[in-house]
Amino acid sequence: MQQRYAYGYVRVSTHDQEEISPDSQEELLREYAKKNHIIILKIFYELGVSGRKAEKRPEFQDMIGSAKSKEHPVDTILVWKYSRFARNQEESIVYKSLLKKQNNVDVISVSEPLIDGPFGSLIERIIEWMDEYYSIRLSGEVFRGMKENAMRGSFQARPPLGYKIEEHGKPPVIVPAEAKIVRIIFEKYVAGADGSDCCLRRVAGLCERTDERAYRRGERQDAERGPEKSSS
Repeated sequence: MQQRYAYGYVRVSTHDQEEISPDSQEELLREYAKKNHIIILKIFYELGVSGRKAEKRPEFQDMIGSAKSKEHPVDTILVWKYSRFARNQEESIVYKSLLKKQNNVDVISVSEPLIDGPFGSLIERIIEWMDEYYSIRLSGEVFRGMKENAMRGSFQARPPLGYKIEEHGKPPVIVPAEAKIVRIIFEKYVAGADGSDCCLRRVAGLCERTDERAYRRGERQDAERGPEKSSS
C-alpha cells in the first residue's frame, strides 16, 4: 500500500455537548493513521472555537493554506468527525471541493466512514446538514438559557469581587470580607472624583494592594466563590 501523509485537525468548542476531549480526538486520529499506513505530519488544534465560521479559526486557515501549497505536503486531512472540520454546510462543501479538485487532498472522518460513489457523497451531504442543524439548535438553546437566567436575576458568569454564588439559579450574595475592599475602592475613587492623575494613581495602587491580599479575581477559594454554572 502506498504511503500517505496527512494533517490532523482537532477542534473543541465551548458549548458542544457531543464532542470528546482534544487528547481523545488526537488518539483516534493516530490510531486510524497507523491502521491505514498514514503518517501524520502535524496536528492543528482549535480549542474553544465554534465551527460555524472558518474565517474565525486561524489554525484551520493555516492548515488549509499549507495543504494548498505548491509543495503538496499531504494527501489527507483527518478529523474525528466531519463536524470538527465545519458546522456550516456551505463552507464544508467549498473547502472540501477546493482541497480535492485543486490539490487532490481528501478530508476523512475517522468515525464516519463513507463508501465510494454517489451514495457516499449523498450521505456526506446529509451528515453536513445535520451538523449545521445541530449547531443552530444548540445556539438557540444557549441563548434561551442565558435569557432565562437574566429574567430570573441569575448571574451569567463568575461573580465579581464582593459576591459569590451560593445556589444555582439564585442571585449572587455579598461576601462581607470582600465587600469591605469594594467599599474602600469606591470611597477612594469618590474622594478623588476630579479624575486627576493623582486620584487614578491612588485607585491603581489600591487595586495592586487588593491583589496582594489574594482578592484578585479568579483566585479566591472555591468555598467562598461558590459553584459556577455552565451556560450550555
